[in-house]
Amino acid sequence: MGSGLLSLFAMLPLLACSFIFEFLLMSDVWYFAMKQKNAALVDMGWSGSFGVIAIFYALAARGAPMRRLAVATMVACWSFRLLLHLWQRIKKDEEEDPRYAAMRNRWGERAEQNFFALFQFQGLTVL
Repeated sequence: MGSGLLSLFAMLPLLACSFIFEFLLMSDVWYFAMKQKNAALVDMGWSGSFGVIAIFYALAARGAPMRRLAVATMVACWSFRLLLHLWQRIKKDEEEDPRYAAMRNRWGERAEQNFFALFQFQGLTVL
């Protein structure tokens, strides 16, 4: 087995923990978004989870500690800054983002199920 494949196997526990975290987080975000009829909350969940996952990887992965800390700090700062920006935008807008409103209208009765799949897919992109 090559060293690249061994490195991948060493990352499996971290990826599994991240996958579970993302699934649970995006499920919660989906629940609140459907309750509030505002699917734009997915953007907040997606952006905030980058910082959390980066910090988790920095603490749990192997490698040069200072490099892990530097990367995690940059990703977390970007992530939480974007989260704050999205929160302020969503808070002031009374209506759902037009992109998500169009999806909701197009999907009709299956909107909640389709949004659940969309939220989970967005969570997977963080991994």
